[in-house]
Amino acid sequence: MPHKSLSLPDSRALLLFQDQLTRGMWADRHLNALIENPATSNQLLGVLRCTVDLMEGEANKQRASRNLLCLCHALCEEETVAWARCARKAAKAVKAGHEPEEDCTSYRVKLSRCTQRQVSYLLQAALVPCDKHDVSL
Repeated sequence: MPHKSLSLPDSRALLLFQDQLTRGMWADRHLNALIENPATSNQLLGVLRCTVDLMEGEANKQRASRNLLCLCHALCEEETVAWARCARKAAKAVKAGHEPEEDCTSYRVKLSRCTQRQVSYLLQAALVPCDKHDVSL
């Protein structure tokens, strides 16, 4: 059984967002709203880069984990780095037969919350685009 500190963050909303992008479920006007918004354009491009990487190879569990980390990093860079650093240290400790020095749960929860918040922000930005003066319509 994997150690609790090594659990992946809950990023179901982010994976659903990616899945809907790959299946073409977003109207051009929504994607254009994300691209034209300076606050969301880099995030959307990051998600698209991860999606291209995911589709270029054979599906397996390791590729799915890499995709999840790529997506998390695209939206929540600092939280992803902090969680990944902790999880790597914990994995090394467990592999060596020791208990991890630090429980990574708090990092994982912060990352999960961040991705949920950012996906919510992306959805809002796509569906309620800002006008040229940064005022929500």
